[in-house]
Amino acid sequence: MRSVKILVFLIPVLGLAAFLILSSNSVDNKNYTPYESTGDISPDNGNESAAFESRLVNEGDFAKETRDSIAEIETETLLEGVGEKVVQKGDTVVANYRGWLASTGEEFDSSFKNGSSDGVQFSLNGVIEGWQQGVPGMKIGEIRRIFIPSELGYGDQDTGAIPANSDLIFDVELVKIVN
Repeated sequence: MRSVKILVFLIPVLGLAAFLILSSNSVDNKNYTPYESTGDISPDNGNESAAFESRLVNEGDFAKETRDSIAEIETETLLEGVGEKVVQKGDTVVANYRGWLASTGEEFDSSFKNGSSDGVQFSLNGVIEGWQQGVPGMKIGEIRRIFIPSELGYGDQDTGAIPANSDLIFDVELVKIVN
């Protein structure tokens, strides 16, 4: 019985490892830690989030990356999304996210603080410029890491959890495109 449990665990792990190795030419995986997959993200008759459960569920399941400085906005796709529909500039979306300071790796915000993995709804017109530039183009289920220089974040404002002139890094998981 124990060998069956080991095989049930090893087969998906080996498959994921093979996928990551084979896809290393298209996506830079050096800082990627696989997210826990807990559900199906496929569209269901136009309701993209019908069977969605977050891959960013557990506090420790994401790879915090640090950088001394970020000169310009950068994005890195950690998990490809599905479907044809993509976020457009100014759209309203539902997303899960984690944000941390680039210099220290200290998490300053997370959509999971309320205990839900259903995501948070917001308009891209009402968020920092780094999100306005970094989220468009995402598909349902996509997880994107966005590297945001301070001038596209909160600039010289001290927001309490975020010191002035801080470069930021976010992992954003798109749950739904509202419009």
